[in-house]
Amino acid sequence: GFGPLRQAMVAAGGLVGPAIVAAVGFALARKPRRAQIALLLGVFALAAIAVVVVRNGFGWAFVAGLGLILGFLATRKRPEIAQLTMVFLSTQLAMSVFSRGDYLFMEYAETAQGRMPTDVSQMADALFGPYWIWGGLCGLFSLVVLGVGILVFFKGFGALVGAGDDHDEA
Repeated sequence: GFGPLRQAMVAAGGLVGPAIVAAVGFALARKPRRAQIALLLGVFALAAIAVVVVRNGFGWAFVAGLGLILGFLATRKRPEIAQLTMVFLSTQLAMSVFSRGDYLFMEYAETAQGRMPTDVSQMADALFGPYWIWGGLCGLFSLVVLGVGILVFFKGFGALVGAGDDHDEA
């Protein structure tokens, strides 16, 4: 079966997931109407998460509050507000990728349950090779995915920026 591969993919998901979601967010933010629709879908996703996953009052309040804010911003008359919100959220996710970069190269983490293997250590145990190789691959993958998302977002903006430039070729 997919036992070890599945275990490694689950461990990798938490490491590369924010970069993937950020890249998709940047790509969707390219067009204001798409950003608006994506935020509304996010509201429905938060509602589903609240029902299926959240188990305490603080979690309910946080998810409900976030859902209300996203819903408010997504339903404004000007879809550019949703576009700006999507870029902001994607930027926050992208920054989270870099803020935890050291974790990619740690074999163990100190938790409330004591010393535990990190996600990259679990990937190495499930597959092969040392943990730091998997950390490097996850980091590289995250950078590439983020780069693609940012490039997709800025695609076409060069024409807007360069539209006013009159260059004489002598």
